[in-house]
Amino acid sequence: MEDFPRRRQDLSAVWVQAGAGLSLRDPRTQHRYTLTQRAGRFLLFLDGTSDPAEFEALCADKRYRLLLQFQKMGWLEGPDPVVSAPGLRLRMIPCGETLRRGCRCPLLLLYNALLRLWPLALLACLIACSAPGALRLPFHQTPVQNLLCLFLCQIPAIAMHELAHAAAANASGLPVDAFGIGINLGVPCLCTVIQLVPFAPLQIQRSVYKAGPLSNLCIGCIALTLCLRVRWLCSEILFWAAVVNLLLAVINLLPFVMLDGCKILKTFPALRRAMSGSRAPSAGPLESSVSCGYRFLQQVGFPVFLAYQAICLIQTVVELIL
Repeated sequence: MEDFPRRRQDLSAVWVQAGAGLSLRDPRTQHRYTLTQRAGRFLLFLDGTSDPAEFEALCADKRYRLLLQFQKMGWLEGPDPVVSAPGLRLRMIPCGETLRRGCRCPLLLLYNALLRLWPLALLACLIACSAPGALRLPFHQTPVQNLLCLFLCQIPAIAMHELAHAAAANASGLPVDAFGIGINLGVPCLCTVIQLVPFAPLQIQRSVYKAGPLSNLCIGCIALTLCLRVRWLCSEILFWAAVVNLLLAVINLLPFVMLDGCKILKTFPALRRAMSGSRAPSAGPLESSVSCGYRFLQQVGFPVFLAYQAICLIQTVVELIL
């Protein structure tokens, strides 16, 4: 079971007469609320130490609706200001009230445009690349220029990726808690914190997870199309913007832990069981094969992928020095 968010410790709650529910006072708003018995017990359970087995019988949809209600009322704690782990350090920037309450905002326009543009952008890119001589670019760069263009294009691409996740959550009515900025394995990184995504319906989870790669795919296809077909726009920055965004889309769709591809696969119940290794008694040979293949991919494929990335980085540094 996923880790539940914690309720605010400054909330004062008192049970009223038996069966009537929970009387809750919020010191921030100075208002008093009365919750049903089930909702009150669930809120008190969110203290970070209670056993989640007590509420396993509560259906997932009911849990999600209660958590969404608590979040919009401001009764849940936000993420920690600083997240530290081996090789990782992030500082969290809380979102505005509109995003924290899950209200609709201009990000909804971004999400709607993304859904409509990415198939057209992909089709235009394929047509542009299929033209004779289209891939003959009229410029040549040194390793220093390559590294500089890569750095200049990487941060906007990652920012757009995370903004698309936030836009998809906003379109689904999910509160966005914070944006994180920091260092992961020595590389600058950004992240979007949406605490309630693991408890949302699978369709909403899928839309949130796929929005990031789709945004990079859309931007990369548009940039590459312009670079190939509109010669007066052809430049090193535009070309590297296309390369970085397309690579970011492809890498994030890989089925490795912590990447969007793995999270998207887990939104399909049969694949989720196979990937977790907890197969049902009636699991067939296909589900068993998927489970074995996924474990092999995580234990062998992911280290090989990281080693390949490290070799490419070392090669770039050596070329820069020499």
